[in-house]
Amino acid sequence: MPTPYRRACGHCIKSKRRCDLAVPRCHRCQVRSLDCQYQHANTSHASREGYVNPSSLSVGNVSSQPAHGSLVNPESSGETLHMAVDLSTDFPVPLPEPTLEWWNTTPSIELPAPNEQQVELESHSTYYERKLLGRKYQQRIYYATQRLKLFPSTFATSGRTIFIHPSLYDAHLPEVLGDTMALCALYATKSDANQEMVYRIIGQRAHRLVDEFDWLATPLEYLASIQALGLIQIIRLFDGDIRQRADGERAQPTFMNGIRGLQHKMQGIEDGWRTELISQPEDADAWGSWLYAESVRRTVIFGHILDTLYYFLRDGWHNSHEEFFLLSFFGQRSLWAASSKFHWGTTLEETNACPLRFYSWDRSIAAVRPEDLDELGILMTALMKGVDHCRDWIGPDMLEQFGLQP
Repeated sequence: MPTPYRRACGHCIKSKRRCDLAVPRCHRCQVRSLDCQYQHANTSHASREGYVNPSSLSVGNVSSQPAHGSLVNPESSGETLHMAVDLSTDFPVPLPEPTLEWWNTTPSIELPAPNEQQVELESHSTYYERKLLGRKYQQRIYYATQRLKLFPSTFATSGRTIFIHPSLYDAHLPEVLGDTMALCALYATKSDANQEMVYRIIGQRAHRLVDEFDWLATPLEYLASIQALGLIQIIRLFDGDIRQRADGERAQPTFMNGIRGLQHKMQGIEDGWRTELISQPEDADAWGSWLYAESVRRTVIFGHILDTLYYFLRDGWHNSHEEFFLLSFFGQRSLWAASSKFHWGTTLEETNACPLRFYSWDRSIAAVRPEDLDELGILMTALMKGVDHCRDWIGPDMLEQFGLQP
């Protein structure tokens, strides 16, 4: 741990980026193979006491008194990080810094899977502890973000995503969703010649959607507005254009307030869900009710995924993953892909509906075959268990389908 009095290195000061103050080189300089020079510090003979090899982290060796060089905030001596530290080797590979500036410069970066040892942190982790733990999840975050960036084009070409089902809007397509489909199709045509106009159109539509958001709309209109704004947020936050990103950040609180509003209305998957569905009167629209409830569940999950991915990439860590604990969804791909009430009812009777609850993920997923899961199930498996674990679990025949090729 560097002393609290060390200033940022020269390169971070010049580029106006946050410096993690690591020795012998900060993370930005290490990634870029730059000569890291701290003011008032001799970096050529810098001590390695503050440098931690993330691959050596393990549970145990709890110390009540932080030693010199430990990853404990000097202003928070009561916060202790539980780990064994190996100071003998450098971090094995260069990793992108947790900001979005690496996104366009290295779009094809492939990160090796870190070791899966668990690191236990106290509830109030310091910036340095979070940054260190965050490196473990870089490969998962990169994979999930790549998949997320495909959603606007997928919606433009098929009218569906992992959280939008076209049959939900058979009776009435909300105008906001139709406009957003046109916007996604327009974005797919973006080129150097027309990108300024495309950005202006996206900005105008997004501002209108945020400014005119109807918090008292009908449940279906409310859901459609959140889904539309989510697709626009993907475009703005991950496009790479700094103005789009800044506008997206300003709209993110509105989007997340909408997600939380949905979450308050959301129906979880209870133990007796099958009996409840089957026991509905014959004239009841069981499929329509299930479709709306499942769309809400999936949209809430998508919202928290989007929030987590963006702020993880920007800051190196984000706590919104804690929101997942009480969430759930049906992972059966045939159930979500059903295009009619008959198809849905047949699938419900003949297949495992794959109810997946995050608080008991391992127990839920144990009863599921990889070929039964839709993309949301695969995406969450990769995020929760690791990309390599997901590759091994689904097998080589399905890797390309879900973008998991090594």
